[in-house]
Amino acid sequence: MIKRIYTWLRIVGLIALLADGRVALSAPDGVAPSGVDQSQGDSWRERFDEDKDAAFDVYLDEVKRRAEVHKEQLDDQSGALVLVGRIVDQDGNPVPDAEIHAVVHEERVIGIGFYRLQATKRPVHARSEPSGQFTMNGGVGRWISVQAIEAPGYVFDEGQQHHLVFYADAEVAVLNPSARPVGHGPAEFVLWKQQGAPDQLVDQEVHLRIPQDGKRYLFNVFRPTGRHVLVPVDGMPSPLDGDVIISIVPQEPAGSVHLRIEAVDGGLAEVPCAGFIAPDEGYTAEHRMDISAGDQRHAVFIRSRGGRVYTRMTIDAWYDHEKQTAAVGLTYVSNPVGRPNLQPGGETFPSHQLNSLPIE
Repeated sequence: MIKRIYTWLRIVGLIALLADGRVALSAPDGVAPSGVDQSQGDSWRERFDEDKDAAFDVYLDEVKRRAEVHKEQLDDQSGALVLVGRIVDQDGNPVPDAEIHAVVHEERVIGIGFYRLQATKRPVHARSEPSGQFTMNGGVGRWISVQAIEAPGYVFDEGQQHHLVFYADAEVAVLNPSARPVGHGPAEFVLWKQQGAPDQLVDQEVHLRIPQDGKRYLFNVFRPTGRHVLVPVDGMPSPLDGDVIISIVPQEPAGSVHLRIEAVDGGLAEVPCAGFIAPDEGYTAEHRMDISAGDQRHAVFIRSRGGRVYTRMTIDAWYDHEKQTAAVGLTYVSNPVGRPNLQPGGETFPSHQLNSLPIE
């Protein structure tokens, strides 16, 4: 009896949430519930008061029908997630015995009368063969995301990979443009093979908002986390004031927007996949990325302050057309001693010491 009352109270609460604040349920497929005259113009609230059992049965039928429809949709979107790929180092050599760790994302309808959507994550693993190849069977799901790849003497950096998300449901690509179909040929992942001893680096991650106001904003890589204040500048500032200038540049055709990164007293160069040693040449005065169509991720080397500072920066950005601002995430490491060695794995400067790092 108590269980019946509790269930009934849940029904009352759910019915009260229907559109326009009214009870607007109707019998599925035009079938009238027993004891209720469909020809009457009474609202469902009145019918609910008169015949609670009939209203209860109709509600459960409607919920079950919607659950079955939603379940069919999810079943159609899900598929077999078998990821086939290869692990190589920066020179293209196979990496054997690398452990690949991934997560399968699945959604399904559970319950009968009171259904709900359940999102689950299942860890899956695989190991590469002597040829570097691997096959990962993720079962059934909507998409699979690679979280980490481990091998002794190698470093995995997710910001340096071409793809990390592989889907069976094409709708995933709408939210994540960098995702690719799981069966679209073998995937390749690059690990960095350590070269010599790593240097002590500045390791930072910041999130910024850049307005489209025609101004250029100075960014200093040696400010402690949480103290990055963008300062508008005109012309090219002193090398000691900052390392890059960030701005939004409208492009043709109308509606196209680029994020522009300029190097102060230096240059920028594209990062090769899994690259951690900055090049000696190939730098340009600026780097642009089209952010008007969706999320974008670029990685660049930055040589600034007359070549006395080297930085490897991953830039994640997207443009808010309504607010006319760019959301920019910068993940970077900098070597403040004039060396192009940006390999991970060594010590990093504590945040409180960064104020004393600007190169004179």
